[in-house]
Amino acid sequence: MTMRDVRRLLAVAAAAATIALSMLVLAQPAAAHAIMQSSTPSDGQLIARADRPATVELRFDEAVSIRTGSIQVLAADGHRVDLASASHPAGEGRRVAVGIRTGLADGSYLVLWQVVSADSHPIAGSFTFSVGHPGAIANASAAHGSRLVAVALAGSRMLSYLGVFGLVGGLGFVLLCWPAGAADRRARRLLAGSWIAAAAAVLVSLGLQAADDIGGGLSSAIDPTALTALLGTQYGRAHLIRLALLAGFAVAAARWTPPPMPAPRGPARGLIGLGLLAVLGTIAAEGHAGAGGLSTLRMVDDVAHLAAAGLWLGGLAMLATAALPAARRSTSARLVPAAVLVSSGISSSAGLPPTNAQPGPNPAGTADLALTLRRFSAIALSCVGVIVASGLLQAWPQVHELAALPATNYGRLLLAKVGVFALVIAAAIVSRSAIHSRLARTGPKLSALSASVLIELGLAVLVLAITSALVATTPARIAYRPTEAVTVRAGPDTVQLSAVPVGEHLLELHIYVFGANGLPVEVPRLRVVAEPPAGSLGPVDVALLAAGTGHFVGNRVLLPRTGQWTLRLAVQETEFDEFGASATVTVR
Repeated sequence: MTMRDVRRLLAVAAAAATIALSMLVLAQPAAAHAIMQSSTPSDGQLIARADRPATVELRFDEAVSIRTGSIQVLAADGHRVDLASASHPAGEGRRVAVGIRTGLADGSYLVLWQVVSADSHPIAGSFTFSVGHPGAIANASAAHGSRLVAVALAGSRMLSYLGVFGLVGGLGFVLLCWPAGAADRRARRLLAGSWIAAAAAVLVSLGLQAADDIGGGLSSAIDPTALTALLGTQYGRAHLIRLALLAGFAVAAARWTPPPMPAPRGPARGLIGLGLLAVLGTIAAEGHAGAGGLSTLRMVDDVAHLAAAGLWLGGLAMLATAALPAARRSTSARLVPAAVLVSSGISSSAGLPPTNAQPGPNPAGTADLALTLRRFSAIALSCVGVIVASGLLQAWPQVHELAALPATNYGRLLLAKVGVFALVIAAAIVSRSAIHSRLARTGPKLSALSASVLIELGLAVLVLAITSALVATTPARIAYRPTEAVTVRAGPDTVQLSAVPVGEHLLELHIYVFGANGLPVEVPRLRVVAEPPAGSLGPVDVALLAAGTGHFVGNRVLLPRTGQWTLRLAVQETEFDEFGASATVTVR
Protein backbone atom coordinates (compact mmCIF):
# COMPACT_ATOMS: atom_id res chain seq x y z
CA MET A 1 0.00 0.00 0.00
CA THR A 2 1.15 3.52 -0.79
CA MET A 3 0.83 6.47 1.56
CA ARG A 4 -1.92 7.78 -0.70
CA ASP A 5 -3.91 4.58 -0.07
CA VAL A 6 -3.38 4.88 3.68
CA ARG A 7 -4.55 8.50 3.67
CA ARG A 8 -7.64 7.58 1.69
CA LEU A 9 -8.53 4.73 4.04
CA LEU A 10 -8.07 6.99 7.05
CA ALA A 11 -10.26 9.63 5.40
CA VAL A 12 -13.01 7.07 4.80
CA ALA A 13 -12.81 5.87 8.41
CA ALA A 14 -12.94 9.43 9.72
CA ALA A 15 -15.89 10.28 7.49
CA ALA A 16 -17.74 7.14 8.57
CA ALA A 17 -17.19 7.89 12.25
CA THR A 18 -18.33 11.48 11.76
CA ILE A 19 -21.49 10.43 9.95
CA ALA A 20 -22.32 7.81 12.57
CA LEU A 21 -21.74 10.25 15.43
CA SER A 22 -23.89 12.95 13.85
CA MET A 23 -26.70 10.51 13.13
CA LEU A 24 -26.57 9.23 16.70
CA VAL A 25 -26.82 12.79 18.00
CA LEU A 26 -29.77 13.57 15.75
CA ALA A 27 -31.57 10.30 16.37
CA GLN A 28 -34.74 10.36 18.46
CA PRO A 29 -34.69 8.51 21.78
CA ALA A 30 -35.74 4.91 21.52
CA ALA A 31 -39.21 4.03 22.70
CA ALA A 32 -39.60 1.82 25.74
CA HIS A 33 -40.56 -1.84 25.60
CA ALA A 34 -44.22 -2.64 25.97
CA ILE A 35 -45.24 -4.36 29.19
CA MET A 36 -48.10 -6.81 29.53
CA GLN A 37 -50.25 -5.41 32.32
CA SER A 38 -52.93 -8.09 32.60
CA SER A 39 -54.57 -10.99 30.86
CA THR A 40 -57.83 -12.88 30.71
CA PRO A 41 -57.56 -15.57 31.97
CA SER A 42 -54.93 -14.40 34.42
CA ASP A 43 -51.73 -16.25 35.20
CA GLY A 44 -52.46 -19.33 37.33
CA GLN A 45 -56.22 -18.80 37.31
CA LEU A 46 -58.43 -21.84 37.97
CA ILE A 47 -61.61 -21.59 35.91
CA ALA A 48 -64.78 -23.54 36.62
CA ARG A 49 -65.93 -26.00 33.97
CA ALA A 50 -69.07 -23.96 33.34
CA ASP A 51 -66.98 -20.82 32.60
CA ARG A 52 -64.59 -22.21 29.99
CA PRO A 53 -63.05 -19.19 28.22
CA ALA A 54 -63.84 -18.47 24.56
CA THR A 55 -60.83 -16.17 24.11
CA VAL A 56 -57.47 -15.33 25.61
CA GLU A 57 -56.81 -11.59 25.79
CA LEU A 58 -53.62 -9.72 26.70
CA ARG A 59 -53.48 -6.03 27.65
CA PHE A 60 -50.31 -3.94 27.27
CA ASP A 61 -49.29 -0.45 28.39
CA GLU A 62 -48.83 0.69 24.78
CA ALA A 63 -49.89 -0.33 21.28
CA VAL A 64 -48.15 -3.41 19.89
CA SER A 65 -47.91 -5.06 16.47
CA ILE A 66 -49.02 -8.64 15.98
CA ARG A 67 -48.93 -11.48 13.48
CA THR A 68 -51.19 -14.45 12.98
CA GLY A 69 -49.58 -16.62 15.62
CA SER A 70 -48.88 -13.94 18.22
CA ILE A 71 -50.82 -15.93 20.83
CA GLN A 72 -50.65 -19.71 21.05
CA VAL A 73 -52.57 -21.81 23.57
CA LEU A 74 -51.32 -25.37 24.14
CA ALA A 75 -52.99 -28.30 25.83
CA ALA A 76 -50.97 -30.71 27.96
CA ASP A 77 -50.18 -32.93 24.95
CA GLY A 78 -48.71 -29.99 23.02
CA HIS A 79 -51.60 -29.59 20.58
CA ARG A 80 -52.82 -26.06 19.98
CA VAL A 81 -56.37 -25.18 21.00
CA ASP A 82 -56.34 -21.56 19.78
CA LEU A 83 -57.85 -20.41 16.48
CA ALA A 84 -54.48 -18.98 15.30
CA SER A 85 -55.67 -15.56 14.08
CA ALA A 86 -54.71 -13.05 16.76
CA SER A 87 -56.36 -9.64 16.52
CA HIS A 88 -56.80 -6.28 18.22
CA PRO A 89 -60.26 -6.31 19.85
CA ALA A 90 -62.27 -3.21 18.81
CA GLY A 91 -59.18 -2.04 16.95
CA GLU A 92 -57.35 -1.18 20.19
CA GLY A 93 -53.61 -1.56 19.65
CA ARG A 94 -52.98 -2.22 23.34
CA ARG A 95 -55.21 -5.30 23.37
CA VAL A 96 -54.42 -8.61 21.67
CA ALA A 97 -56.78 -11.57 21.65
CA VAL A 98 -57.22 -14.98 20.08
CA GLY A 99 -60.20 -17.31 20.03
CA ILE A 100 -60.14 -20.74 21.69
CA ARG A 101 -61.75 -23.90 20.38
CA THR A 102 -64.95 -24.97 22.07
CA GLY A 103 -65.12 -27.88 24.47
CA LEU A 104 -61.81 -27.44 26.30
CA ALA A 105 -60.98 -30.50 28.36
CA ASP A 106 -60.20 -30.21 32.04
CA GLY A 107 -56.57 -29.53 32.86
CA SER A 108 -53.91 -26.85 32.51
CA TYR A 109 -53.10 -24.81 29.41
CA LEU A 110 -49.95 -22.97 28.44
CA VAL A 111 -50.26 -19.56 26.75
CA LEU A 112 -47.26 -18.38 24.71
CA TRP A 113 -47.30 -14.88 23.23
CA GLN A 114 -45.02 -12.71 21.15
CA VAL A 115 -45.68 -9.17 19.93
CA VAL A 116 -43.59 -6.27 18.61
CA SER A 117 -43.41 -3.18 20.81
CA ALA A 118 -43.10 0.40 19.62
CA ASP A 119 -39.31 0.27 19.93
CA SER A 120 -39.42 -2.25 17.06
CA HIS A 121 -38.30 -5.34 18.95
CA PRO A 122 -40.21 -8.51 19.73
CA ILE A 123 -41.21 -9.17 23.31
CA ALA A 124 -42.55 -12.49 24.48
CA GLY A 125 -43.83 -14.26 27.53
CA SER A 126 -45.96 -17.11 28.80
CA PHE A 127 -48.42 -18.01 31.52
CA THR A 128 -50.79 -20.83 32.43
CA PHE A 129 -54.40 -21.26 33.42
CA SER A 130 -56.48 -24.31 34.30
CA VAL A 131 -60.01 -25.48 33.59
CA GLY A 132 -61.79 -27.67 36.17
CA HIS A 133 -58.59 -28.73 37.91
CA PRO A 134 -54.82 -28.24 37.42
CA GLY A 135 -52.95 -30.78 35.34
CA ALA A 136 -49.79 -31.38 33.36
CA ILE A 137 -48.41 -28.42 31.38
CA ALA A 138 -47.19 -28.64 27.79
CA ASN A 139 -43.54 -28.25 26.92
CA ALA A 140 -43.01 -24.76 25.50
CA SER A 141 -40.83 -26.16 22.71
CA ALA A 142 -43.91 -27.83 21.24
CA ALA A 143 -45.09 -24.44 19.99
CA HIS A 144 -41.95 -23.54 18.17
CA GLY A 145 -43.25 -25.03 14.97
CA SER A 146 -41.33 -26.99 12.40
CA ARG A 147 -37.55 -26.75 12.54
CA LEU A 148 -37.56 -27.33 8.80
CA VAL A 149 -39.81 -24.30 8.31
CA ALA A 150 -37.48 -22.13 10.40
CA VAL A 151 -34.43 -23.23 8.41
CA ALA A 152 -36.24 -22.75 5.10
CA LEU A 153 -37.37 -19.28 6.20
CA ALA A 154 -33.76 -18.30 6.90
CA GLY A 155 -32.83 -19.65 3.47
CA SER A 156 -35.55 -17.57 1.83
CA ARG A 157 -34.16 -14.44 3.49
CA MET A 158 -30.74 -15.29 2.09
CA LEU A 159 -32.24 -15.80 -1.36
CA SER A 160 -34.00 -12.45 -1.09
CA TYR A 161 -30.77 -10.66 -0.21
CA LEU A 162 -28.90 -12.29 -3.08
CA GLY A 163 -31.62 -11.50 -5.58
CA VAL A 164 -32.21 -7.89 -4.55
CA PHE A 165 -28.52 -7.13 -4.13
CA GLY A 166 -27.81 -8.72 -7.51
CA LEU A 167 -30.36 -6.37 -9.08
CA VAL A 168 -29.21 -3.27 -7.21
CA GLY A 169 -25.50 -3.84 -7.71
CA GLY A 170 -25.80 -5.34 -11.17
CA LEU A 171 -27.89 -2.50 -12.56
CA GLY A 172 -25.75 0.04 -10.72
CA PHE A 173 -22.58 -1.46 -12.20
CA VAL A 174 -23.98 -1.36 -15.75
CA LEU A 175 -25.50 2.12 -15.48
CA LEU A 176 -22.61 3.79 -13.65
CA CYS A 177 -19.49 1.84 -14.50
CA TRP A 178 -19.92 -0.34 -17.57
CA PRO A 179 -22.48 0.97 -20.12
CA ALA A 180 -21.28 -1.59 -22.64
CA GLY A 181 -22.60 -4.27 -20.28
CA ALA A 182 -26.14 -3.49 -21.43
CA ALA A 183 -25.35 -5.51 -24.54
CA ASP A 184 -23.44 -8.29 -22.74
CA ARG A 185 -25.20 -11.65 -22.61
CA ARG A 186 -23.62 -12.65 -19.27
CA ALA A 187 -24.67 -9.38 -17.66
CA ARG A 188 -28.23 -9.86 -18.84
CA ARG A 189 -28.28 -13.40 -17.49
CA LEU A 190 -27.05 -12.24 -14.09
CA LEU A 191 -29.75 -9.54 -13.92
CA ALA A 192 -32.43 -12.00 -15.03
CA GLY A 193 -31.29 -14.56 -12.46
CA SER A 194 -31.27 -11.92 -9.72
CA TRP A 195 -34.82 -10.89 -10.64
CA ILE A 196 -36.01 -14.49 -10.54
CA ALA A 197 -34.35 -15.05 -7.15
CA ALA A 198 -35.86 -11.86 -5.69
CA ALA A 199 -39.36 -12.63 -6.97
CA ALA A 200 -39.21 -16.28 -5.91
CA ALA A 201 -38.01 -15.25 -2.44
CA VAL A 202 -41.09 -13.04 -2.00
CA LEU A 203 -43.49 -15.90 -2.74
CA VAL A 204 -41.54 -18.48 -0.75
CA SER A 205 -41.11 -16.17 2.25
CA LEU A 206 -44.81 -15.38 2.42
CA GLY A 207 -45.75 -19.03 2.51
CA LEU A 208 -43.07 -20.02 5.01
CA GLN A 209 -43.82 -17.07 7.30
CA ALA A 210 -47.52 -17.97 7.26
CA ALA A 211 -46.64 -21.55 8.23
CA ASP A 212 -44.30 -20.35 10.96
CA ASP A 213 -46.93 -17.97 12.36
CA ILE A 214 -49.40 -20.79 12.95
CA GLY A 215 -46.72 -23.25 14.07
CA GLY A 216 -47.39 -25.59 11.15
CA GLY A 217 -45.19 -27.59 8.82
CA LEU A 218 -44.27 -27.00 5.20
CA SER A 219 -47.76 -28.02 4.10
CA SER A 220 -49.15 -25.01 5.97
CA ALA A 221 -47.32 -22.68 3.56
CA ILE A 222 -50.35 -22.82 1.27
CA ASP A 223 -52.94 -22.48 4.02
CA PRO A 224 -55.29 -19.77 2.64
CA THR A 225 -56.39 -18.61 6.10
CA ALA A 226 -52.84 -18.14 7.34
CA LEU A 227 -51.77 -16.43 4.11
CA THR A 228 -54.74 -14.06 4.18
CA ALA A 229 -53.99 -13.10 7.77
CA LEU A 230 -50.30 -12.54 6.97
CA LEU A 231 -51.07 -10.31 3.98
CA GLY A 232 -52.93 -7.98 6.31
CA THR A 233 -49.77 -7.31 8.33
CA GLN A 234 -46.94 -4.90 7.59
CA TYR A 235 -44.71 -7.85 6.72
CA GLY A 236 -47.21 -9.09 4.14
CA ARG A 237 -47.85 -5.66 2.64
CA ALA A 238 -44.10 -5.01 2.28
CA HIS A 239 -43.72 -8.26 0.35
CA LEU A 240 -46.65 -7.47 -1.93
CA ILE A 241 -45.24 -4.02 -2.72
CA ARG A 242 -41.84 -5.55 -3.49
CA LEU A 243 -43.47 -8.06 -5.82
CA ALA A 244 -45.30 -5.23 -7.62
CA LEU A 245 -42.05 -3.28 -8.01
CA LEU A 246 -40.27 -6.33 -9.37
CA ALA A 247 -43.11 -6.81 -11.86
CA GLY A 248 -42.57 -3.23 -12.97
CA PHE A 249 -38.90 -3.95 -13.58
CA ALA A 250 -39.85 -7.00 -15.64
CA VAL A 251 -42.16 -4.91 -17.82
CA ALA A 252 -39.44 -2.29 -18.31
CA ALA A 253 -36.85 -4.98 -19.12
CA ALA A 254 -39.16 -6.41 -21.78
CA ARG A 255 -38.91 -3.08 -23.59
CA TRP A 256 -35.11 -3.00 -23.18
CA THR A 257 -34.48 -4.74 -26.48
CA PRO A 258 -31.42 -6.91 -27.17
CA PRO A 259 -28.17 -5.38 -28.47
CA PRO A 260 -27.32 -2.87 -29.77
CA MET A 261 -29.80 -1.12 -27.43
CA PRO A 262 -27.66 1.11 -25.12
CA ALA A 263 -27.98 1.34 -21.34
CA PRO A 264 -30.75 3.67 -20.08
CA ARG A 265 -29.75 7.28 -19.57
CA GLY A 266 -31.14 10.51 -18.17
CA PRO A 267 -34.64 10.29 -16.62
CA ALA A 268 -34.82 6.53 -17.23
CA ARG A 269 -31.72 6.01 -15.12
CA GLY A 270 -33.23 8.13 -12.33
CA LEU A 271 -36.47 6.12 -12.39
CA ILE A 272 -34.51 2.88 -12.15
CA GLY A 273 -32.62 4.26 -9.15
CA LEU A 274 -35.83 5.30 -7.40
CA GLY A 275 -37.37 1.91 -8.11
CA LEU A 276 -34.38 0.12 -6.60
CA LEU A 277 -34.50 2.32 -3.50
CA ALA A 278 -38.20 1.49 -3.15
CA VAL A 279 -37.41 -2.24 -3.32
CA LEU A 280 -34.80 -1.79 -0.57
CA GLY A 281 -37.34 0.22 1.40
CA THR A 282 -39.68 -2.78 1.48
CA ILE A 283 -36.90 -4.87 3.04
CA ALA A 284 -36.37 -2.24 5.73
CA ALA A 285 -40.13 -1.85 6.28
CA GLU A 286 -40.73 -5.56 6.86
CA GLY A 287 -38.16 -5.62 9.64
CA HIS A 288 -37.62 -3.70 12.83
CA ALA A 289 -37.01 -0.37 11.12
CA GLY A 290 -40.57 -0.27 9.90
CA ALA A 291 -42.20 -0.82 13.28
CA GLY A 292 -44.35 1.97 14.64
CA GLY A 293 -42.81 4.67 16.78
CA LEU A 294 -39.43 4.87 15.07
CA SER A 295 -38.07 7.99 13.43
CA THR A 296 -37.64 8.34 9.70
CA LEU A 297 -33.90 8.51 10.33
CA ARG A 298 -33.79 4.81 11.22
CA MET A 299 -35.60 3.89 8.00
CA VAL A 300 -33.25 6.06 5.93
CA ASP A 301 -30.25 4.51 7.67
CA ASP A 302 -31.44 0.97 6.89
CA VAL A 303 -32.06 1.79 3.24
CA ALA A 304 -28.64 3.46 2.96
CA HIS A 305 -26.99 0.40 4.52
CA LEU A 306 -28.79 -1.96 2.14
CA ALA A 307 -28.08 0.23 -0.90
CA ALA A 308 -24.35 0.42 -0.14
CA ALA A 309 -24.11 -3.31 0.49
CA GLY A 310 -26.09 -4.04 -2.67
CA LEU A 311 -23.99 -1.78 -4.88
CA TRP A 312 -20.80 -3.34 -3.58
CA LEU A 313 -21.82 -7.01 -3.54
CA GLY A 314 -23.86 -6.86 -6.75
CA GLY A 315 -21.09 -4.89 -8.43
CA LEU A 316 -18.54 -7.53 -7.45
CA ALA A 317 -20.82 -10.21 -8.88
CA MET A 318 -21.19 -8.33 -12.17
CA LEU A 319 -17.44 -7.71 -12.31
CA ALA A 320 -16.61 -11.37 -11.68
CA THR A 321 -19.22 -12.99 -13.91
CA ALA A 322 -19.54 -10.54 -16.80
CA ALA A 323 -17.07 -7.64 -17.03
CA LEU A 324 -13.87 -9.65 -16.49
CA PRO A 325 -14.90 -12.51 -18.79
CA ALA A 326 -15.75 -9.90 -21.45
CA ALA A 327 -12.30 -8.36 -21.04
CA ARG A 328 -10.72 -11.80 -21.21
CA ARG A 329 -12.42 -12.41 -24.52
CA SER A 330 -11.34 -9.06 -25.96
CA THR A 331 -7.74 -8.85 -24.81
CA SER A 332 -4.74 -10.97 -23.91
CA ALA A 333 -4.34 -12.91 -20.68
CA ARG A 334 -2.54 -9.90 -19.20
CA LEU A 335 -3.90 -6.48 -18.36
CA VAL A 336 -2.10 -3.26 -19.07
CA PRO A 337 -0.75 -2.37 -15.60
CA ALA A 338 -2.24 1.10 -15.88
CA ALA A 339 -5.67 -0.46 -16.10
CA VAL A 340 -5.38 -2.23 -12.77
CA LEU A 341 -6.47 -0.20 -9.79
CA VAL A 342 -7.76 -2.81 -7.36
CA SER A 343 -9.51 -6.11 -7.23
CA SER A 344 -12.67 -4.28 -6.18
CA GLY A 345 -13.56 -1.60 -3.73
CA ILE A 346 -10.60 -0.31 -1.71
CA SER A 347 -8.59 1.58 -4.30
CA SER A 348 -7.47 4.87 -5.64
CA SER A 349 -10.19 6.66 -7.57
CA ALA A 350 -7.84 9.33 -8.92
CA GLY A 351 -6.05 8.91 -12.24
CA LEU A 352 -4.37 5.87 -13.67
CA PRO A 353 -0.82 4.92 -12.73
CA PRO A 354 1.75 5.36 -15.46
CA THR A 355 2.05 2.53 -17.93
CA ASN A 356 5.33 0.64 -17.83
CA ALA A 357 4.52 -2.65 -19.60
CA GLN A 358 3.57 -3.66 -23.08
CA PRO A 359 -0.17 -3.83 -23.84
CA GLY A 360 -1.88 -6.93 -25.15
CA PRO A 361 -3.20 -7.25 -28.66
CA ASN A 362 -6.28 -5.20 -27.86
CA PRO A 363 -5.29 -2.03 -25.94
CA ALA A 364 -8.76 -0.54 -26.41
CA GLY A 365 -10.32 -3.44 -24.51
CA THR A 366 -7.98 -3.04 -21.53
CA ALA A 367 -8.53 0.73 -21.53
CA ASP A 368 -12.30 0.17 -21.31
CA LEU A 369 -11.81 -2.21 -18.40
CA ALA A 370 -9.48 0.28 -16.72
CA LEU A 371 -12.20 2.95 -16.87
CA THR A 372 -14.78 0.48 -15.53
CA LEU A 373 -12.53 -0.49 -12.62
CA ARG A 374 -11.77 3.12 -11.80
CA ARG A 375 -15.47 4.01 -11.67
CA PHE A 376 -16.39 0.98 -9.59
CA SER A 377 -13.43 1.63 -7.31
CA ALA A 378 -14.73 5.08 -6.41
CA ILE A 379 -18.27 3.79 -5.85
CA ALA A 380 -17.13 0.84 -3.75
CA LEU A 381 -14.91 3.04 -1.60
CA SER A 382 -17.91 5.27 -0.84
CA CYS A 383 -20.03 2.18 -0.12
CA VAL A 384 -17.54 1.03 2.51
CA GLY A 385 -17.87 4.34 4.33
CA VAL A 386 -21.69 4.18 4.23
CA ILE A 387 -21.73 0.55 5.39
CA VAL A 388 -19.48 1.31 8.36
CA ALA A 389 -21.36 4.46 9.40
CA SER A 390 -24.87 3.05 9.00
CA GLY A 391 -23.80 -0.25 10.55
CA LEU A 392 -22.60 1.55 13.68
CA LEU A 393 -25.89 3.39 13.94
CA GLN A 394 -27.80 0.13 13.58
CA ALA A 395 -25.68 -2.06 15.82
CA TRP A 396 -25.03 -0.02 18.94
CA PRO A 397 -28.71 0.50 19.94
CA GLN A 398 -29.20 -3.27 19.59
CA VAL A 399 -26.23 -4.04 21.85
CA HIS A 400 -26.00 -1.07 24.24
CA GLU A 401 -23.39 -2.81 26.41
CA LEU A 402 -20.09 -4.27 25.25
CA ALA A 403 -20.46 -7.13 27.73
CA ALA A 404 -23.55 -8.26 25.79
CA LEU A 405 -21.48 -9.06 22.69
CA PRO A 406 -19.90 -12.35 23.84
CA ALA A 407 -22.82 -13.23 26.11
CA THR A 408 -25.68 -13.32 23.58
CA ASN A 409 -26.39 -15.02 20.26
CA TYR A 410 -26.97 -11.62 18.66
CA GLY A 411 -23.66 -10.32 19.91
CA ARG A 412 -21.73 -13.37 18.74
CA LEU A 413 -23.33 -13.21 15.30
CA LEU A 414 -22.56 -9.50 15.11
CA LEU A 415 -18.92 -10.14 16.00
CA ALA A 416 -18.75 -12.84 13.34
CA LYS A 417 -20.26 -10.47 10.77
CA VAL A 418 -17.78 -7.72 11.62
CA GLY A 419 -14.91 -10.22 11.49
CA VAL A 420 -15.82 -11.55 8.05
CA PHE A 421 -16.45 -8.02 6.79
CA ALA A 422 -12.95 -7.10 7.96
CA LEU A 423 -11.63 -10.08 6.01
CA VAL A 424 -13.37 -8.75 2.89
CA ILE A 425 -11.59 -5.41 3.34
CA ALA A 426 -8.29 -7.15 4.07
CA ALA A 427 -8.65 -9.34 0.97
CA ALA A 428 -9.16 -6.24 -1.18
CA ILE A 429 -6.12 -4.49 0.31
CA VAL A 430 -3.85 -7.54 0.10
CA SER A 431 -4.84 -8.38 -3.45
CA ARG A 432 -4.31 -4.80 -4.53
CA SER A 433 -0.85 -4.72 -2.95
CA ALA A 434 0.05 -8.03 -4.61
CA ILE A 435 -1.07 -6.79 -7.99
CA HIS A 436 0.78 -3.47 -7.74
CA SER A 437 3.94 -5.19 -6.52
CA ARG A 438 4.20 -6.82 -9.93
CA LEU A 439 3.85 -3.58 -11.89
CA ALA A 440 7.61 -3.18 -12.14
CA ARG A 441 7.85 -6.57 -13.77
CA THR A 442 5.49 -8.01 -16.37
CA GLY A 443 2.13 -6.74 -15.09
CA PRO A 444 -0.55 -8.73 -13.27
CA LYS A 445 -2.51 -11.48 -14.90
CA LEU A 446 -6.21 -11.09 -15.53
CA SER A 447 -6.75 -14.49 -13.90
CA ALA A 448 -5.19 -13.19 -10.65
CA LEU A 449 -7.59 -10.25 -10.66
CA SER A 450 -10.54 -12.63 -11.24
CA ALA A 451 -9.44 -14.87 -8.38
CA SER A 452 -9.17 -11.97 -5.92
CA VAL A 453 -12.62 -10.70 -6.89
CA LEU A 454 -14.10 -14.18 -6.39
CA ILE A 455 -12.51 -14.41 -2.93
CA GLU A 456 -14.04 -11.07 -1.93
CA LEU A 457 -17.38 -12.11 -3.39
CA GLY A 458 -17.38 -15.39 -1.47
CA LEU A 459 -16.60 -13.65 1.81
CA ALA A 460 -19.31 -11.05 1.14
CA VAL A 461 -21.86 -13.83 0.57
CA LEU A 462 -20.84 -15.27 3.94
CA VAL A 463 -21.57 -11.86 5.48
CA LEU A 464 -25.06 -12.05 3.94
CA ALA A 465 -25.60 -15.52 5.39
CA ILE A 466 -24.72 -14.26 8.87
CA THR A 467 -27.00 -11.25 8.35
CA SER A 468 -29.89 -13.57 7.44
CA ALA A 469 -29.55 -15.21 10.85
CA LEU A 470 -28.89 -11.92 12.64
CA VAL A 471 -32.15 -10.23 11.59
CA ALA A 472 -34.16 -13.07 13.16
CA THR A 473 -32.22 -13.04 16.45
CA THR A 474 -33.34 -11.22 19.58
CA PRO A 475 -31.19 -8.07 19.98
CA ALA A 476 -28.44 -8.29 22.56
CA ARG A 477 -29.78 -5.45 24.69
CA ILE A 478 -32.96 -7.46 25.23
CA ALA A 479 -31.42 -10.91 25.56
CA TYR A 480 -28.59 -9.77 27.85
CA ARG A 481 -29.77 -10.15 31.41
CA PRO A 482 -26.80 -10.86 33.67
CA THR A 483 -27.21 -11.79 37.30
CA GLU A 484 -26.17 -9.00 39.66
CA ALA A 485 -24.66 -9.59 43.10
CA VAL A 486 -24.36 -6.81 45.69
CA THR A 487 -23.01 -6.90 49.25
CA VAL A 488 -23.93 -4.11 51.70
CA ARG A 489 -23.75 -3.45 55.43
CA ALA A 490 -26.89 -3.10 57.55
CA GLY A 491 -25.71 -2.18 61.04
CA PRO A 492 -23.67 -5.09 62.41
CA ASP A 493 -24.95 -7.43 59.69
CA THR A 494 -23.73 -8.14 56.17
CA VAL A 495 -26.44 -8.45 53.50
CA GLN A 496 -25.76 -10.25 50.24
CA LEU A 497 -28.30 -9.62 47.49
CA SER A 498 -28.53 -11.51 44.23
CA ALA A 499 -30.85 -10.28 41.45
CA VAL A 500 -31.55 -12.89 38.76
CA PRO A 501 -33.44 -11.63 35.66
CA VAL A 502 -36.18 -14.10 34.73
CA GLY A 503 -37.97 -12.07 32.07
CA GLU A 504 -38.76 -8.62 30.77
CA HIS A 505 -38.76 -6.30 33.84
CA LEU A 506 -38.85 -9.38 36.09
CA LEU A 507 -36.33 -10.27 38.78
CA GLU A 508 -35.92 -13.06 41.25
CA LEU A 509 -34.30 -11.73 44.41
CA HIS A 510 -32.27 -13.80 46.88
CA ILE A 511 -31.22 -11.99 50.05
CA TYR A 512 -28.92 -13.47 52.71
CA VAL A 513 -28.22 -11.86 56.09
CA PHE A 514 -25.01 -12.76 57.95
CA GLY A 515 -24.12 -11.74 61.46
CA ALA A 516 -20.83 -10.36 62.76
CA ASN A 517 -19.49 -13.93 63.09
CA GLY A 518 -20.06 -14.56 59.37
CA LEU A 519 -22.88 -17.04 59.94
CA PRO A 520 -26.50 -16.69 58.77
CA VAL A 521 -28.50 -14.83 61.39
CA GLU A 522 -32.17 -15.28 62.22
CA VAL A 523 -34.07 -12.18 61.10
CA PRO A 524 -37.69 -11.84 62.23
CA ARG A 525 -38.46 -9.40 59.44
CA LEU A 526 -36.92 -8.00 56.28
CA ARG A 527 -38.60 -5.31 54.21
CA VAL A 528 -37.55 -4.18 50.71
CA VAL A 529 -38.88 -1.18 48.82
CA ALA A 530 -37.78 -0.63 45.20
CA GLU A 531 -37.42 3.00 44.12
CA PRO A 532 -37.52 3.60 40.35
CA PRO A 533 -35.27 5.86 38.26
CA ALA A 534 -36.32 9.49 38.23
CA GLY A 535 -39.84 9.79 36.87
CA SER A 536 -43.50 9.63 37.71
CA LEU A 537 -43.56 6.06 39.05
CA GLY A 538 -43.78 5.54 42.79
CA PRO A 539 -41.89 2.99 44.89
CA VAL A 540 -42.75 -0.70 44.70
CA ASP A 541 -43.07 -2.87 47.82
CA VAL A 542 -41.30 -6.18 47.23
CA ALA A 543 -43.01 -9.26 48.64
CA LEU A 544 -40.51 -11.63 50.27
CA LEU A 545 -40.77 -15.21 51.46
CA ALA A 546 -38.58 -16.67 54.23
CA ALA A 547 -36.58 -19.54 52.74
CA GLY A 548 -34.35 -20.43 55.71
CA THR A 549 -32.21 -18.86 58.35
CA GLY A 550 -31.29 -15.40 57.12
CA HIS A 551 -32.50 -16.22 53.60
CA PHE A 552 -35.35 -14.40 51.86
CA VAL A 553 -36.66 -14.83 48.31
CA GLY A 554 -38.66 -12.48 46.08
CA ASN A 555 -40.26 -14.46 43.23
CA ARG A 556 -40.95 -12.77 39.88
CA VAL A 557 -40.62 -9.22 41.17
CA LEU A 558 -42.09 -6.91 38.51
CA LEU A 559 -40.37 -3.52 38.27
CA PRO A 560 -42.16 -1.77 35.38
CA ARG A 561 -39.37 0.41 34.04
CA THR A 562 -35.91 -0.24 32.70
CA GLY A 563 -32.93 1.41 34.31
CA GLN A 564 -31.27 1.65 37.71
CA TRP A 565 -33.59 0.84 40.64
CA THR A 566 -32.58 1.44 44.24
CA LEU A 567 -33.57 -1.27 46.71
CA ARG A 568 -34.10 0.09 50.25
CA LEU A 569 -33.66 -2.70 52.78
CA ALA A 570 -34.82 -2.63 56.39
CA VAL A 571 -33.37 -5.49 58.49
CA GLN A 572 -35.26 -5.91 61.78
CA GLU A 573 -33.34 -8.15 64.17
CA THR A 574 -35.40 -7.43 67.27
CA GLU A 575 -38.51 -5.50 68.14
CA PHE A 576 -36.40 -2.38 68.72
CA ASP A 577 -33.38 -2.90 66.42
CA GLU A 578 -33.79 -2.15 62.73
CA PHE A 579 -30.96 -1.41 60.35
CA GLY A 580 -31.18 0.09 56.90
CA ALA A 581 -29.17 -0.43 53.75
CA SER A 582 -29.55 0.21 50.02
CA ALA A 583 -28.41 -1.50 46.86
CA THR A 584 -28.74 -0.68 43.16
CA VAL A 585 -29.84 -3.17 40.52
CA THR A 586 -30.41 -2.79 36.79
CA VAL A 587 -33.81 -3.66 35.36
CA ARG A 588 -33.72 -4.70 31.69
